Amino acid sequence: MQHTPALPSCSCALPAPRCRGAARGRVRTLVSASSDGDSGPLAGVGAAIELRSRLQRADLARRAEGGTAGWQEVGGAWVRTPPGRAWGVLHFTGGAVLGGFPHLCYDAMLSALSDASGLLVVATPYDLGTDHEAIAQAAAGKLSAALGAVCAREGYALGALPLFGCGHSLGAKLQLLLACGATPGLRYEAQALVAFNNASAADSVKLVEKFARELLRSRASSATGSASADARMFDTLLRSMPAIGAMAERAAAAAGLEFVPNPAETLSRARQRYAPRRCLLLKYDDDELDQNAELLATLQAARPSATAAAAPPDVARRAGNHLSPVVLRLAAEDSPLGAQLGKSVGALRVGDEEAAQELGRDIAAWLSRAT
Repeated sequence: MQHTPALPSCSCALPAPRCRGAARGRVRTLVSASSDGDSGPLAGVGAAIELRSRLQRADLARRAEGGTAGWQEVGGAWVRTPPGRAWGVLHFTGGAVLGGFPHLCYDAMLSALSDASGLLVVATPYDLGTDHEAIAQAAAGKLSAALGAVCAREGYALGALPLFGCGHSLGAKLQLLLACGATPGLRYEAQALVAFNNASAADSVKLVEKFARELLRSRASSATGSASADARMFDTLLRSMPAIGAMAERAAAAAGLEFVPNPAETLSRARQRYAPRRCLLLKYDDDELDQNAELLATLQAARPSATAAAAPPDVARRAGNHLSPVVLRLAAEDSPLGAQLGKSVGALRVGDEEAAQELGRDIAAWLSRAT
């Protein structure tokens, strides 16, 4: 990617968000990062529920041991400070379920990004629900609270720190909504959207199925010797996954479930309102869930050539799949699917730490060229 002209200065002082979900009533929750209850029409995909439960258990255990690996919870967000003084802020939102625990699931990528860029990272967790605009607004509220506290503590001038955005999968859609005015007054200098996903509610079940498959393959590949029975059990679960996913899709369709805004409305907003001057769309080669192509066409039509206010999006491709930004290292007692199998299945390792760190450094390099 080529060097780009400097961006106009902006303030990351944030207004209090207006939450449409609160005005209409409680946001409908599908998978919660803070509740043990299974609710919503997608709860039939037990792997996602089990994953959230085990991530929550691992999070509580690490908090008790003080092992949050450089992260601090501030104002409902997770904050990581770079070496030395920060010159700007990166707001991050992760994918479905995983985004509820960004300090666990995205630590490798975000730590490398912060260290390489000198940016203060604020990762805002969220519960998975149907009103994505309300979720985005709540994330903006957590960002505002965290920034206010950190700037007061560290002596930063809140309005002097430029704001950047980064999101993965559904988190990329949340970033897009924020950049299109979901929270008036919030302005990003530039955004990096990784494996953008803008699926309908029924189609989003495929993402849950995909992650469940990755988890099962991870465990099956490590089952050897006396664990051959476990390998056969995982193989059976793998073969049944399409039927589980199809059943959940039918349940979502039968319930009339749809996201707010829906996919067409989201792209319409991007065409009319997308404000950051620079945008990076990153796609993985082996990712059937990525929908960057639709967003790329939308933004290219809206900004066909560079101007003082906006530039066409940058595009990057990498080897990997939809889950490549994620690195999970859970101990045996925290391993997903253990309760479903009724026994301990050993430690779980998902993701390539070096690849995730390289991604973080590459995004940091792009941000440095976009400012």
